[in-house]
Amino acid sequence: MKKFLFCLVSVLALALFGAPALLAQGAEMLATPIAQEAPFNIVDAFQTFGSLVLAIPIIVEFLKKYLTQTGGQFTDREKWVVKIASWITGLILAFGGWLLGLGFLAGLAWYYVLMYGVGASLAANGVASTKLIQAIFAIFIKKR
Repeated sequence: MKKFLFCLVSVLALALFGAPALLAQGAEMLATPIAQEAPFNIVDAFQTFGSLVLAIPIIVEFLKKYLTQTGGQFTDREKWVVKIASWITGLILAFGGWLLGLGFLAGLAWYYVLMYGVGASLAANGVASTKLIQAIFAIFIKKR
């Protein structure tokens, strides 16, 4: 009974305080459509090395349901398939961003892009941290 009364009071409070706030905005405010942004914009994945590392598991999670045969339990073979798919995804993302001239990859030589792709894949799989990989890259890549 207490839950029912709480729900009833909540609905009444929303009706009393919420509706006048919406109606006070005016017709032109209610008529303008609100642009909704996509939850994951692939162009944002190329702004920094960390964002490239973050994009790899997101894409691999979408691919994972097509790569595995069982629902939630992975066999040893399937775990390796997912890891290899993650490494390949990092390379494909790095070279795709380089070919399209996106973010920090624009204007780099192909072997630097290969290094960034391998580094992003290693960091996305938890083999190495992004700070360690960026420190290694700082040895080879000149500052622009």
